[in-house]
Amino acid sequence: MTALGRVSVSTFVIEAGCSIAVAHLSDLHLPIAPSLMLDVAAAIREHRPDMLLFTGDYVSSKRGLEDLRRFLELVLRELPRARVFGCLGNWDRRMGIASEVATIFRSFGGRLLVNDVTIAEARGCRVCIVGLDDGLRGSPDLSLSCSQRADLAIALVHEPAVGVELAKRSFEGVILAGHCHGGQVKVFGHPLLLPPMCPRRFYEGVHRIGRAVLLVSPGLGTSLLPLRIGCPPAIYVVRFVEKNDLSRLRVGVQNEGCYTHREEHPC
Repeated sequence: MTALGRVSVSTFVIEAGCSIAVAHLSDLHLPIAPSLMLDVAAAIREHRPDMLLFTGDYVSSKRGLEDLRRFLELVLRELPRARVFGCLGNWDRRMGIASEVATIFRSFGGRLLVNDVTIAEARGCRVCIVGLDDGLRGSPDLSLSCSQRADLAIALVHEPAVGVELAKRSFEGVILAGHCHGGQVKVFGHPLLLPPMCPRRFYEGVHRIGRAVLLVSPGLGTSLLPLRIGCPPAIYVVRFVEKNDLSRLRVGVQNEGCYTHREEHPC
């Protein structure tokens, strides 16, 4: 794990049919402190991802929508070719801001996926992206899959419980989720409380389920209590690499299909 300002960045390397990098961001709960927004934007730009993938809960109030636009401007002015995709979270559904988030994404050439599938290309890599509706306040369609030819498949869900169910339905690829804030407040490394649809086994980190890899981000913002204890704001960077490229990266792909730079220990 590395820290840039107050933001931790964990990098995972996963074998795939092509080589690209994506930044996984979740639970921004904007507005946040301007200094934290600058730290997050700087951390993303440093890793230069080909895609920004969001897994919901963009704002905690509607005044955070302008901050979402400002945040994307901060990041994308130095990464003009990065593609932007996201799904909805329970706060987004509760506030009824799906159309506003979709409009902001479109203004940056991005797309909000609500029970939808798209094919995106980056550096010659065809990526199938599945975006499901929120599991608490929406109706996620677990029957969605990647029917078109693609080099790799990524599913965006908000709650890890939805990701677990999708994996059990034979989804093959990487599933990105958030929602649990990594516990947000931890005592001796354990969360005091987890929200609904955050199984204790899957509330953060990387998990192999069937033919899928589930990555649950601790996210960036807060809800209910305006603090994080033992769980700093976090970004996940996922580097998909072709098998022949692994030797150049000086990392290995473990049996579970991924590797983390967190203290150089395999995940």
